[in-house]
Amino acid sequence: MLKERWSTGLVSDQYLALQFIACSSSANDANAEDDSLVSTAKDCLLKTFPGDENLWNSINSCAQNDASLKAELRNKTEAIIGGLKQVPEIVVDGVKRTAEAGASLLLYLCQNAFLPIKPKVCFEIDSTESGTYVLPVSVFLHGDMDTAVFLQSQLKPLLEAEPRDQQVRLRDVIDWTFVPWGPSTYNESSGVISCSGGAQECLVNQVLACSTEQRQNGQLGRREDRLRVAAFLVCFFDWGSNWGADPLTVAAGCSGPLSGHRLDNYPQLWQCAVQLERGRAVMLAMKAATEVYPNIGRWPAVAIGGEVQLADSLAAVLCAHYEVCLTH
Repeated sequence: MLKERWSTGLVSDQYLALQFIACSSSANDANAEDDSLVSTAKDCLLKTFPGDENLWNSINSCAQNDASLKAELRNKTEAIIGGLKQVPEIVVDGVKRTAEAGASLLLYLCQNAFLPIKPKVCFEIDSTESGTYVLPVSVFLHGDMDTAVFLQSQLKPLLEAEPRDQQVRLRDVIDWTFVPWGPSTYNESSGVISCSGGAQECLVNQVLACSTEQRQNGQLGRREDRLRVAAFLVCFFDWGSNWGADPLTVAAGCSGPLSGHRLDNYPQLWQCAVQLERGRAVMLAMKAATEVYPNIGRWPAVAIGGEVQLADSLAAVLCAHYEVCLTH
């Protein structure tokens, strides 16, 4: 089947071939007689490729008589590094990945193959716990008043919604990534990062970037901690004008054990924010993440699966991509 249709080079034919295989496999009993298996395969073929009268004869003949095809498949199987230990075996780029991908091949591909831009199907699968759909959302921002207004007017209502509110469910299915770079620039020859609001804005950006780094390093890996970085950012920009004048003090108030938004011990956040080399490395990672989306025209902006949208109504943007929102 694959030989017949894969050789056409048409993606549609290749997917139909896989659909035929899935149909045949799901319909068959492992203990069924050969005649029954053949009958099932023929029925699936006619469902998948209706009107193709000669295809079954060609496939049936190939299955019974094509010794060269069997030799080719045997050679491919024997070429697997470490040998074939189980069936089915999943091999990605020549490396066996059954242990990682066996439970959900789609989930494995969404997490490892479709980078940095993922297809929409990756938003509709369970990437954490059974029964929970997760929508990856990147928010591009920087230390200015537009970001402060956005977080207070758009993000804060999601975090503080009442349990009966539709937005509670929306909040709980989002996997946030915050990228504080904005319109900053980097001079490679001098190693200097310049921000539109000057050196103080750069310090704000670095504090925000260091807060996200703690989560990305795995210290907030549990599902219930997904919202903590978001809560820290809302807290940070909720200190009136103090966040711009004294960002380190504000960060201390929003990350300590009494804040309810604890990310890590504050000294670690402070060290990341003030150490030149470490801070530059964190900021350059933010720069690289921003440059993946060259069509960002103004900040803040939201990216969902490679589609950048202005964040004028965060709830509306998210609901357009996730069926949990019937009203918002």
